[in-house]
Amino acid sequence: MTDDRDLLRIAEQVIERYDAVPVSPKDRALIHGDVGLHNIALDPVSDTVNGIFDYDSAAWADRHHDFRYLLFDVEREDMLDSALEVYEPVTGRSINRERVRLYNAACAISYLAFRRGTPPDQRSCGRTLAQDLQWVRTAVAKVA
Repeated sequence: MTDDRDLLRIAEQVIERYDAVPVSPKDRALIHGDVGLHNIALDPVSDTVNGIFDYDSAAWADRHHDFRYLLFDVEREDMLDSALEVYEPVTGRSINRERVRLYNAACAISYLAFRRGTPPDQRSCGRTLAQDLQWVRTAVAKVA
């Protein structure tokens, strides 16, 4: 999807790091797998979460995966900050931000690979090739 050899080298390193992450039994949980604004019902007045839907990606996996889509291709991490302010005190479990950033980067790389055969201006999973490349570049920069 790109001829940028530096980006491809970095992407390969990110995937190797992702594959090497040890997941302890205490980090395994039933996760949604696709938590993001597209699967959350918010109260229009208070922005309180009323519910989460679309459990097609649910799995017994590392709890950090449920936070990977709360990072966007911008420098701010407001959504992740807000989620962790609630999650960590309620569950008594901490979330490793570096792992969430790594999972986000690996996910961005996989979406870029998924669009193989899709014309650059055609949207795949809601993004053009330029937007997917921007996500990958931003995400890998956060874990480099």
